[in-house]
Amino acid sequence: MRYLLVLLLLFPVFCRSAAAASKLPDMSCKSEIAVYSISQESYKRSCGLIASLDEAGTDEFLTFRLNMTYNDKTPLKDALFEVSVDGSKKYHWYVSSMEKGGTLNMHVYNVNMQRHSQTGAHTVTWYLNGTQFYTQSFTFTKDVNWDSIMRLPTAQQITSHNATAKYRAPYLAGWAKVPGSRSYTDLVLDFKGEFVAPQTYLCPVTIYMDLSSLRKTYNNVRLDDGPSFYAGVQCWKTTSERASIMSFWDILYENQKGETKRHSAVKVYPDDSKISQPFTGEGTGVQHLDDYPWEDNVWYRFMVRCITYEKGGNVHVEQWIQNLKTQVWTHLCTYDTGLKDTCFINDFCFFLENYNPGSSGYVRSMEIANIRVKDKKSGKWLPVTRASIGVQCIGFPYYQGRYGISTMDDRFLLITTGADDTLIDKKEPQTSKVYTVQSTQTVDPY
Repeated sequence: MRYLLVLLLLFPVFCRSAAAASKLPDMSCKSEIAVYSISQESYKRSCGLIASLDEAGTDEFLTFRLNMTYNDKTPLKDALFEVSVDGSKKYHWYVSSMEKGGTLNMHVYNVNMQRHSQTGAHTVTWYLNGTQFYTQSFTFTKDVNWDSIMRLPTAQQITSHNATAKYRAPYLAGWAKVPGSRSYTDLVLDFKGEFVAPQTYLCPVTIYMDLSSLRKTYNNVRLDDGPSFYAGVQCWKTTSERASIMSFWDILYENQKGETKRHSAVKVYPDDSKISQPFTGEGTGVQHLDDYPWEDNVWYRFMVRCITYEKGGNVHVEQWIQNLKTQVWTHLCTYDTGLKDTCFINDFCFFLENYNPGSSGYVRSMEIANIRVKDKKSGKWLPVTRASIGVQCIGFPYYQGRYGISTMDDRFLLITTGADDTLIDKKEPQTSKVYTVQSTQTVDPY
């Protein structure tokens, strides 16, 4: 299956320090949030890179754990391993000796984790004999009380509504406020769907790209009734049918003869024309649809990035996703934009959509966290902490139902249901509100 492909060469897990790589032995590492027993100080289960503090039960606590495998031919002797959380004092372990193939599991003990068990982003750095060799960013959250954000319908109310529904559930969209130069080559964010229903589009990214290279040659350059592209995950007719999607809109322009021409992106990965097809109805363009088994209530890291290829100099846009529990990266697709010296520009949009009235009564939720962009001018990762979010009517006279929008520490929260008599009329002004989250990760996400 295509979704099992993992390109580890692009996302290595070798332990190293950029400043002192030559001084360090050959090691490979994997770090995670893990649940440990308080009374036994022993490992119980893995949680990945994002975890709710409510995950810990009786006699349990959450901690940061590192698994290290020693690959060097030279034995390790009298070694001091240390860890620091968010620049804290270092906690340490002594290792008298270790041969090639040896492993070491280290975690921050409960007595020390009590200082670091707050919601939000945490950066954990590991040292060997005083030299940094590995760092990872984690996020602690809390479970969401969704009923306090939107009154949840009963199962009977959902079934009754779906049987006669005429309209879709409210369509929620948020425009993230991008800082810096507002020209950026990479965009990364984390998302989760706790309530997932059939006929749902959970879209983390709707974005525009710089069209300056075309405008230098042609007149009246514009997109065909859409953004440059959108990308995300979908649930189809049943909750077992799940997929990834990426859609590029065509670019229209006038040549020297005044004729209107069409410029289309070309998919270069994967090499499978069966799942790359043109679309119409909301403008025209090309899209990639493929199975991807994303799960309810699991955090994912979503990334789109611009890569300039030496051959021809065109900018390609890659779409990646990482299961933050298993930490497996999957390369979903790549498109050749046919554009030179382009990147993402201005604010971008995320949205939660029910696209069929027959399933509108179900509850749908979306959480967005740790938004960051790689600024084209500075090359630095910049946090995005503000978004204007509201209900919108796009292409339809009415939406029906209720919704909730909120924030919680590091997350934007969106939830909807159609099981309500309230009608949202396209003719009425659609209002949005600017929401701000308290913290976000800013370290390199891969």
